[in-house]
Amino acid sequence: MKMVSFNAYRTIGIPGVHYIKPDNMFKELETIRQADIVLFPETWQAPALVYGLKKKIFPSIESLQLGFSKVEMTRALWTVAPEHVPYTEILASTPSNIEKVLETFPFPFVAKEVRNSMGKGTFLIKNEYDFYQYANQNL
Repeated sequence: MKMVSFNAYRTIGIPGVHYIKPDNMFKELETIRQADIVLFPETWQAPALVYGLKKKIFPSIESLQLGFSKVEMTRALWTVAPEHVPYTEILASTPSNIEKVLETFPFPFVAKEVRNSMGKGTFLIKNEYDFYQYANQNL
């Protein structure tokens, strides 16, 4: 099996993996075309690899697209399993939306950054001050 990786550290010790620096993707298109699977592409590379070159990638395109954004994940879950999604608002950090949240959510509640994962970018909002700090940092 021919494998190409865009992340040398994640594929150390896996025999037969050809590493390509992400910035050199377009210089090594023929190597990529010959690969059976492409490992650890960056988010910006995934559409070209999957839709343009029809390559199998790991992690999957679905993981990259949904895992990259809490907004997209929430919308997908609202579509297929809304009963399992806690009350959620997806709002821009505007004065009227800040006021809406303060009127709607009882304390404490959780606020999340859009582009983060593995518990990072998650904030326990205990009071109005906490929420204003969060909102000002996440414009």
